Amino acid sequence: MINGRQKGAQAEREVIKKLQAVVDYVVGKDKCILKRNLEQYRGGGADVTCSVERYDLFSFEIKRCEKLMLEKFWKQTLKQAKQSKRRPVLIFRRNREAWSVMLFVNLGMRKNIKAIISLNDFLKYYFEILNRKSKKCKLHT
Repeated sequence: MINGRQKGAQAEREVIKKLQAVVDYVVGKDKCILKRNLEQYRGGGADVTCSVERYDLFSFEIKRCEKLMLEKFWKQTLKQAKQSKRRPVLIFRRNREAWSVMLFVNLGMRKNIKAIISLNDFLKYYFEILNRKSKKCKLHT
C-alpha cells in the first residue's frame, strides 16, 4: 500500500519526466533541469523547480488522488504562483485516469478564464512557449 506522500512523489516524478522531455527537445539535453521541490513540505512552494530562471515560467502543482478537490487544489496553486510570480498550472488526475491540466487561458476577453485541457495538449502549449522563449534568448545573446 502506497501512502499519500509516496503517491504524490511518484506522480510528480511521472509528470516531470513528461515536462523534461519537452524542455530537452527545445533547450537541449541537460541544459535546463526540472526536478521535484523537496522543500515543499517544509517551506511550501510549487512542486517543480527549474534550473534555468528564464525557462521557469510556470508554478506547477501536481495532484494524484481518488477524490478530486479541484477548487482547493486550484487555490493552493494560485497562492504558490502568486508567491513565485509565475503562471499557475494545476496538473491532476484521479487514480487510473488520464492527466488533466487546469490553467488560465485568454480567449480575447478582458479577463483570463480557467480551463481544463489534457496533459498532451498542455505539453504542446509548453513546447510553443519554451520555443518562443528560447528563440528570444538566442536573439539577445
